[in-house]
Amino acid sequence: MSDGLNTWDRWYGNGSSTNTGVDYRMYDSSGNGTCANIKTSGVTLYTIQVNTGGDPTSTLLTNCAGGPDKFSDPSKFYLVTSASGLGAVFTAIGTNLTKLRVAK
Repeated sequence: MSDGLNTWDRWYGNGSSTNTGVDYRMYDSSGNGTCANIKTSGVTLYTIQVNTGGDPTSTLLTNCAGGPDKFSDPSKFYLVTSASGLGAVFTAIGTNLTKLRVAK
């Protein structure tokens, strides 16, 4: 869960972007970065963008959502525009998690 503004840090950065506008440490369209490493390790990643200020939809969070079976899966990305929407998002994610089964 993030505001989707991919900044270096809020205290010393410019508040809107990294020096290049994109932080490739998290996501790189060639399949590198932290998001790719998480998914290739077998983890499904749900992302939530809390966007109450009308900012653009986060490409980073959209592309990070997914798992090993479907590397980029927009159904695992959620956009919330108000605090009241968080409950529904967590319910939806929880419902998806209840479908998981552990098998040996």
